[in-house]
Amino acid sequence: SFEDSTFLRSSHKSSMEYMADEFAARLLMPESDVNALLKSGVKTVKEMAAKFDVSLEAMKYRLEPLGYIVKKTE
Repeated sequence: SFEDSTFLRSSHKSSMEYMADEFAARLLMPESDVNALLKSGVKTVKEMAAKFDVSLEAMKYRLEPLGYIVKKTE
């Protein structure tokens, strides 16, 4: 017999999904480019996201592991 199932996304990422996100973040937003933008005067997550053509969430995801503090007002 066939059983129909619905799959829901969990709020927890699998290790494979985490590794894929990490790889994409490093590829799209290399640490050297992030640092260069900061040195050039770009100071907001919004500006950085626009420069890298990524979402605010993706930019925050990249900045935090690099040790940058992202203010909640962004």
